[in-house]
Amino acid sequence: MRRLPILVMILISSLTLLVSASAQDLHFTQFYMSPLTINPAHAGYFEGTARISGIYRDQGFGVLNAGPRSSLYTTPAVNVDAPIMLLGETGKHWLGVGLAFYNDTQGSLSLSTTGFYGTAALHLGLGGSGNAGGKARGRRRGSLKSAFSQSASKQFTPSSTYLSIGLAYGSRSREFDLQGLGDIFGDEFTMAGTSMDRGMLDGASINTSESGIGVMLNSQVNKQFDYQIGISAFRVIPDRFRIISRSEDEEMTLTAHAGFNYLLTDKWSIHPQFLYRTRQNSSTASLQGIAGYRFSEEKDVTLLAGAGYRFGDAIQFLLGAKVKNLRVGGAFDLATGSLKQSRDDSQSDTFFGAFELAAQYIIKIYKKPESDPVIFCPRL
Repeated sequence: MRRLPILVMILISSLTLLVSASAQDLHFTQFYMSPLTINPAHAGYFEGTARISGIYRDQGFGVLNAGPRSSLYTTPAVNVDAPIMLLGETGKHWLGVGLAFYNDTQGSLSLSTTGFYGTAALHLGLGGSGNAGGKARGRRRGSLKSAFSQSASKQFTPSSTYLSIGLAYGSRSREFDLQGLGDIFGDEFTMAGTSMDRGMLDGASINTSESGIGVMLNSQVNKQFDYQIGISAFRVIPDRFRIISRSEDEEMTLTAHAGFNYLLTDKWSIHPQFLYRTRQNSSTASLQGIAGYRFSEEKDVTLLAGAGYRFGDAIQFLLGAKVKNLRVGGAFDLATGSLKQSRDDSQSDTFFGAFELAAQYIIKIYKKPESDPVIFCPRL
C-alpha cells in the first residue's frame, strides 16, 4: 500500500497529459460520410428533404496494452440535417440546419469525449443557372431544384455556384473510467476503491462548449465537372477545462477540405478528395481517389472503390455503393507510421489498423403543388 500515493501521482499526471492531447479530434477516413463534423457549412446542402448520416470507426485493434478494451479508439458519430426554407426574391438562396453527435473513447482508461451541437448554414446562389450540369450521373451532389420547387411557395432557381456559410454551437464533455486500472497497476491499486484520491478521478467529467464556423464553395463548371472547397474552425469561442488542480485552454482546430467530381462516361466517374487538419503543434493530411461505376441505370446503382494515403500514418482502402438515395461504405486503414510499432511484436498474427462502417440516407418527400380550383361557367 505504500506504493499507492506514487501510483496515484503517476496516474494524475498521465490523465492530465491524456486530457491535454485527448483530445485528438474526430478522425474519420470516410470524412465525407460525416459532413457536419468536418464543416458546419454542409448543413442542408444536398438534394432532398432530410439527410441522416452515421459512421463507426474502430482504431488500434491488435495493439499491446489496450487494457480491458479490444481497441485503443472507438468513435461513432451521427449527423442529421435538412434544408428548411428559401430566402430572398430570386429563389437562389436557402437556409439549412442540422444536429451532430459523436462519442470518442480512447485508451485503456476509456477516456471518453462526447459532443453534441446544432448547426445552421446559409447557402447563397452565385452566378448563372445551374442547368449546365445536365443529368450528372455518379455524383455525390446535385441541384436542389426538386427539393424546393414542389415543397415551397417560392420557386427555387438553381445556380451554378454556391457560397455556404455555417455556424455550430453545443457542448462537449469528457470523462474517464478507472475500471481498467487493475490491468495496469494490479490489485494493489484497485483495492483503494474507497480512497479520496481515486474518488477524485473515477467518473470525473469535464464540460466545455463546442463552437464552430465554416465556409464552403460549390461550383458546377460543366456537365462533366464540379468541385467543392471549404475551410472550417472548431472551438473558436475560448473555453477552459479543469482536471484535478490544473486548468487548460481548449485548442482551436482548423480543417481544409476539397472534393472534385469528374464524369468520364455514362458509366464511369472519379472523385478525388483532400483533407487537411491542424491543431496547435499537430496536423494530418489525407489524399484519396474514388472511382464510381454505374452498375445499373434502371435501378440507380453505382459501385464505388478507391484508395488513399494519410501522410506519415496509414494507407487507406475504400469500398462502397450508392443505391438510389442510400449510400453505404467501408474503409480499412493499414498503419505505416509510428503507431504501427506499438503493437505487440510477439503477436505476429495480429496487426495494427482501423476499420470503418458508414451509411447515409437522403429522405425525399415532395408535396404536390397547390393550385386554386377552377370553376367553369355552365353557359360556356
